[in-house]
Amino acid sequence: LFITPERLFMEDLSKFGRKISMVCVDEIHCSSEWSHNFRPAYLVLHEMIKEKLGPETRVIGLTAPATKAAQQQICEIFDIDFPEGIVT
Repeated sequence: LFITPERLFMEDLSKFGRKISMVCVDEIHCSSEWSHNFRPAYLVLHEMIKEKLGPETRVIGLTAPATKAAQQQICEIFDIDFPEGIVT
């Protein structure tokens, strides 16, 4: 299932008839410092994943331009252990 954060808010995922256990968030850096200017949906993406898919849903985030500060903020937002949850 490939879906944008904006579409996730509107979509009824139960229609797929199966549990989604992992989400890959591309450009996850948008959920930190840039989200309020670029893609506001990223601001609440972590909450929407928990609400629609459940708190046990695993998240993998992909990005290239993330400073250490942004990495730490992303980990806080998505409940990822820092720095153990970071692979560079």
